[in-house]
Amino acid sequence: MEIRRQLRLLLWKNLRIKVRQPITLAAEVLLPLLCALLLVVLRPAVKVKVVNETLVRPAHDPIFPTYLRNKDSVIAYAPKTGATALVMKLFRESFLREYKTVGFSKMIGLGLVDKTVTEWLEMKKIPLLIEFHNVTNKSLQHGVLPTNLLYTLRPRVGDLHLDLAKTYPFPPYNWPPRSEDDRLGLSGLQYLLGQAVARYWAVQARRDPWAMTFRVQAQSFPFPAYREDPMVLILQNTLAAYLVTSFLGSVILFTKAIVVEKQFKLKETMKLVGMKPSAYWLSWLLSSSLYFTPVLAVYTFLMSVVSLDDSPPVLASIDPSLFFAFMLCYGLALITFCFLISTFINRDEGTRWTNYHLPPFPEDNLSLRDCMLMLLVDSLLHCVLAWYLDHVKPGEHGIAKVPWFCFKISYWVTPGKGSVSDLPRLYSEITKMCFETEPADMEPGVQIVKLRKVFGNKQVVRGTTLNMYKGQIFVLIGHNGSGKTVTIGMITGNCNILLKGLSGRELTEDVHAIAAEMGLGHKFNTQARSLCAGHKRRLSVAIAIVGKPDVVILDEPTAGMDPEARRDTWLLLKRIRKDRTILLTTHFMDEADLLGDRIAIMDEGEVRCCGTPAFLKDLYGSGFHLVITVHQEFNIFDLMEVIHEHRLPFLFHHLTCSLEEKKRRKKDSPLQRF
Repeated sequence: MEIRRQLRLLLWKNLRIKVRQPITLAAEVLLPLLCALLLVVLRPAVKVKVVNETLVRPAHDPIFPTYLRNKDSVIAYAPKTGATALVMKLFRESFLREYKTVGFSKMIGLGLVDKTVTEWLEMKKIPLLIEFHNVTNKSLQHGVLPTNLLYTLRPRVGDLHLDLAKTYPFPPYNWPPRSEDDRLGLSGLQYLLGQAVARYWAVQARRDPWAMTFRVQAQSFPFPAYREDPMVLILQNTLAAYLVTSFLGSVILFTKAIVVEKQFKLKETMKLVGMKPSAYWLSWLLSSSLYFTPVLAVYTFLMSVVSLDDSPPVLASIDPSLFFAFMLCYGLALITFCFLISTFINRDEGTRWTNYHLPPFPEDNLSLRDCMLMLLVDSLLHCVLAWYLDHVKPGEHGIAKVPWFCFKISYWVTPGKGSVSDLPRLYSEITKMCFETEPADMEPGVQIVKLRKVFGNKQVVRGTTLNMYKGQIFVLIGHNGSGKTVTIGMITGNCNILLKGLSGRELTEDVHAIAAEMGLGHKFNTQARSLCAGHKRRLSVAIAIVGKPDVVILDEPTAGMDPEARRDTWLLLKRIRKDRTILLTTHFMDEADLLGDRIAIMDEGEVRCCGTPAFLKDLYGSGFHLVITVHQEFNIFDLMEVIHEHRLPFLFHHLTCSLEEKKRRKKDSPLQRF
């Protein structure tokens, strides 16, 4: 319940700040959309070439594969018999260069199946394997090959040099057929092997095999209709960078908003009043998502749906819902990346939910699902690192934890809340006569025990111990540099907190009532920066007491106010003290006497005395005392003349020594006090 209330208040704060920064909000929203709109406008300029007819190229002579151009290449065959050896000899002699052939008795003897044949060829560095299928012992009873000889050419896949990324970049978009210079086919091998078989039968007929002539007819395979879209190549090389550029401004502005709160110590101040870090980071995540998600939705619509002048959309081959899901993951990664910084493609049917887990190309092993999972893992990693670094390196004004804090049980287990009344009674060890006995029937609302503060070599607060009781106004008085403001700062932090605890109706009523009581009713619609100094001081007091807080801490609240405003402030503080613990500092003794139920006088970082106004008056008197230390030999009349000359009030309770008494009382000390 507590974290939910904090989250609601933090969300209200973040959204309120966004509304008050219209230029920043417009930049975060419009910059990504303008980048997407720019692509939509430029898309018709990139023309799509559509070839509807089937492409049939003229016939050409059979060509040889490039992977057999090496004269040291080895051609394997199986099974190895006298007939197949003769065929391979004639086949080898058909080439213009010498090749080595190696035969195997049978394919099964290699322990291979179709799936692993190519792996074996890769391992043995053999570019080609010829497998004769119907060469059996029965067919070789007469020592000749069967007339319907069947064989399979098995090239090594690694030597095919197939570039499927070029052949099938973004189906259904395709590219024209390859150039005739790309020697990738097997027609030349099939042609030569057919000649070798024919010459084998010429040898069997006792004829010269090399006197034979062959007539071969060849026709290139027809190429289907295709669409040539240069935008595909542009997106392949620039889409990732364009996405980063589109949201770069949003990332910078969002990171700046988080860093500003750290810079002005707002986050640390909110922690002092009980804000949980989880509520803080979750509020930033949710508030940014509230305006980031619609931006991503419009961005997706522009990129994958909108088209101009009969041109296809910028991303025509991806399902819009899938692209939106990807953009949500990308947006989450951007937000969590901002957290971290503040502390430090497709198949022929396009990418759909049904195939987003498949890689875009057979030789690729990275799919869109893998990218989305990596973004989600990045988001989780960003959150963990941001959480850890926020505790270990909280910044200039935070309190750093030890690097192994997350392994301590005390971090994960919150200790039970103790009662203030369970603490040792204040001043149990202090018996000074300047401190009034603490009331035993009252419960402290704020308790300070041995508070210290050191700046360099100077100790500005020296073990201050004080009790401030509920229903009372506690006044801390002292001259400039006595340590009052430092003590206040250590209790409260250094920034105003906007987190309160009222419903909207109650808060509105409370704000209007306090504004009227502080004389700010006519300034209700005026921005704070336009107020004069006195009204700003009134506003600060009003902010401190709005929301019915249990503890109100004011540092010189009436400084700079006119007499009427001071009187209004005094009346307000007296009215609200019933259910609150109020601590204020002042320079004015009359203000302390009028407001204070208990008064503490501070000097050189130390509390010199503390008690009710009546106790202090009884201790020190209600007037002024002048203590003069003189030498034993002095003239009383000269002393009186000096006092009157400087117009000092002659308000002695009694004269401890007169001229006659001085002559009569001889003491060892050369000094006398009056």
